[in-house]
Amino acid sequence: MLTNWRKNAVNLHEDRLVRCLLLLEVADNDEIRDELETIAKKAPAMKEAFEKWEDISRNPKAFAEYHSRRMAILDEASVMRKAEIREEWARLEGKHEVVRQLLRNGFDIDTV
Repeated sequence: MLTNWRKNAVNLHEDRLVRCLLLLEVADNDEIRDELETIAKKAPAMKEAFEKWEDISRNPKAFAEYHSRRMAILDEASVMRKAEIREEWARLEGKHEVVRQLLRNGFDIDTV
């Protein structure tokens, strides 16, 4: 989501789900904070969510719990992505082995 926001592929002003998801990035990104504060002035639900986020941010224990959960989610996502990459690599390696075998067995490159 953050990547799409940076590319201007999503619109915070039109998509409530995007706003909610990017609200989780407010602690690390002043640009998102500024844009969401502007939206919160016009959207009561966003204003309430933003205020609750600010309350969490001011409470060291609550913020530490949030940060811990966020890190666990990011770690899990990283593990999943690495597994997908390893799986794709193994699949490609398997295809390469088939090609090698066909070439060893006399098939020409155009046929393979």
